[in-house]
Amino acid sequence: MFRHLESTLRPIKAMPAVVRFAVGILLLIGGVLGALPILGFWMVPLGLLVLSWDFRWARRGYLGIVLWARRRRDLNMKKGGGRRGRRIKTSGANPGGQNAR
Repeated sequence: MFRHLESTLRPIKAMPAVVRFAVGILLLIGGVLGALPILGFWMVPLGLLVLSWDFRWARRGYLGIVLWARRRRDLNMKKGGGRRGRRIKTSGANPGGQNAR
């Protein structure tokens, strides 16, 4: 499922552990400051991903985020959302004679 992600991040795996640690910590710090411009909350999962190759606690955190996102996506799909958007439910009466969708 994530084959393209693994091939994209292969150069990061080749880095020394000290460099990976520094990059991961900087990404986590940038994610904490997510309200600032350019920096964002997207940096937290990326930082945990980089750190997950060396630390079990980061692997658990990253997998927790992935599982949370999947559950949220699945729940959204069951509700009728997803990529197509949500459909508006209307009552039996159609005011104005137009089809509401």
